[in-house]
Amino acid sequence: MRYLLDTHTVIWYLDRSLRLPSRVEKIIDDSDNRRCISSVSLWEIAIKVNLGKLKLTLLLNEFLDKIE
Repeated sequence: MRYLLDTHTVIWYLDRSLRLPSRVEKIIDDSDNRRCISSVSLWEIAIKVNLGKLKLTLLLNEFLDKIE
């Protein structure tokens, strides 16, 4: 199945946040599913990090590498 991940879902998944429901984490972890991320989500994350409104547990470059 294909899933388009929301910006918060991407952030919470890569940060291993407890805010992400376990059922959503299982869907993302399932290699049979195709996970997609909008370029707008990446843009939104970069803007929020640069403005200091979002702090990631990973460096932004590490974050982007994991998304690939």
